[in-house]
Amino acid sequence: MKKNNWITYGAIALGIYFLTRKNKSVSGIGAVLREVKVYFANGDIIHTNMAAHLTDSEIKNYYRIGSYFNLGNGEHDSMQQITKVEILK
Repeated sequence: MKKNNWITYGAIALGIYFLTRKNKSVSGIGAVLREVKVYFANGDIIHTNMAAHLTDSEIKNYYRIGSYFNLGNGEHDSMQQITKVEILK
């Protein structure tokens, strides 16, 4: 099943942001990012941040168990199925 390959390691959608420092404000408004750990069928695990305003339900809907994400890079697609999602913060 071919999926869009714009989703690579937690693509920017639904207000996802990638920051290298934890617990930092987004745009200076005092919002602390949500932390999410996503497990894939091939054993890969990604730890990513999402926008502070997102609910648990919205996060789980985006990283829906059974859906596929492209964990490949460049010309090498690697479509992997999500097996587990942990919302850490």
